[in-house]
Amino acid sequence: MMHESRHFDGQVYLFNGDSHRFNVDRPLAAGSSWLDFYGITHAADSLHRVTVDGSDLGESDWLKVTVHRRGHPLLTFEQVPGAS
Repeated sequence: MMHESRHFDGQVYLFNGDSHRFNVDRPLAAGSSWLDFYGITHAADSLHRVTVDGSDLGESDWLKVTVHRRGHPLLTFEQVPGAS
């Protein structure tokens, strides 16, 4: 995915989650500590990672994704509390 992200002329979004907490970051951007963790030598600045709450945490939150037709950023994310 890193190679494809670096060479794609646009933003790349990776959605993941299992037992994680909500987070939005750019793990392969220049200067990220994740580059060393994954052993990557070339940054992929266009890769955005969105991690959703994991079901095993008893969370009922959901992720609202808004697509913006104009402007930057293309997508925005909001963690929405679910019914308890």
